[in-house]
Parts: sequence; C-alpha cells; structure tokens
Amino acid sequence: DRVVNAGSTRWRYANERRMWVAELVCSINEHGLAVAETHRRRRVTIVRCYAGRQKLRDYGNLVGGSKPVIDAMVLCGLLVDDSPEWMECFYHQRRVSAEESGTLITIEELA
Repeated sequence: DRVVNAGSTRWRYANERRMWVAELVCSINEHGLAVAETHRRRRVTIVRCYAGRQKLRDYGNLVGGSKPVIDAMVLCGLLVDDSPEWMECFYHQRRVSAEESGTLITIEELA
C-alpha cells in the first residue's frame, strides 16, 4: 500500500512513523545509540529480511516503503536531516528464516 505524508493516507503514514519512533527509542535506550552530531554525516543501511511466502520487492517499493523509518530517525535525533547533505542511505533485501525476518538498520558515522 502506498503511504505518503499527504492527502487521505496522511494518518496511516503518521501511524507508521509513530511505530518506528517507538521502536527506535527502545533501541536508543537499549543499545546506547548516540544522537547525530550537527557536523557529521551518517550512512544508513536498511535491510529488509523477508521469509516464508513473502517476495522480493522491487527497488522503488523498498525505498518508498522506508520513508517513515528515515523520518522517524530524524525525529529521534539519529539523523540531523534526511537530505543528502546529512546522510547517505542504502537499501537491500535478503531471504532469511522466519525467526530472523524483520528490518535490520545499520548506522555509521562518516568522516
């Protein structure tokens, strides 16, 4: 489903982003992640780990579906902004066992 931050799907987008904010805040507290510094860029790698009857998504859907995640990272302070000036982002997918399915997010500091 297409969820964008405008029009009739705005509430669905906000709910999705809110869910990601909650997940990220838990990860920040559990793993002691540092907030973004205003003078350093970050690299974000998002890996969709799918299993069972799920299928490989086309790249456009993979990237577009990750927008609420990136916006939640900005709201949580993990990214200064989602512009290319402050971050670069990579998207991947891999088939895994059912126990490993989910989303894996890696954040790296760039010089």
